[in-house]
Amino acid sequence: MCRIDELKPELLESLSGLAPQRTSVALFSTVEGRAIDGTELTPAYWARNMREPVAFAAAIEALLEIKHDLFLEVGPHPVLSTPIFETARHAGHEISVVSSLRRDEPERAALLGSLGHLYSLGCEIRIIPGNGNGSGFSLKTCTAQGSTDTAIRCLAAGRMRSSQSGALASTCAAV
Repeated sequence: MCRIDELKPELLESLSGLAPQRTSVALFSTVEGRAIDGTELTPAYWARNMREPVAFAAAIEALLEIKHDLFLEVGPHPVLSTPIFETARHAGHEISVVSSLRRDEPERAALLGSLGHLYSLGCEIRIIPGNGNGSGFSLKTCTAQGSTDTAIRCLAAGRMRSSQSGALASTCAAV
């Protein structure tokens, strides 16, 4: 038995009070490799998340299948961009990946550059007044040509062209 297996009973007990609910944005699980609705985020799910192989490529493929082609990697340094690009390339998809921050680059400059990149790809960026704790950016909506969909509070955001009108629609998803 490995150390992770030894921790499972304690983890399950610690998380026993969880009350999973439906998510308000799409959630793509790297445990399941597909979209889940949030109600599956039980203590048993988190125990599996700790122990089972990561289904990252399957989750990215699921996003690609529903026409997501813009991914936002939120983290201190881009480490998933290459695997995302490679998964998309292997599946024959052209995508964009934007990282939020980069090691050895001033955080403000990196974030502003990332916001500019998102804007150039059709996302509307709303800057809100800071509240004194250093926050002043709100990535609340991703819009393009007047179409507002879900919030960018996630790793992956997708853009697709509407097959009927040709208008650019925006959606967001979490991985």
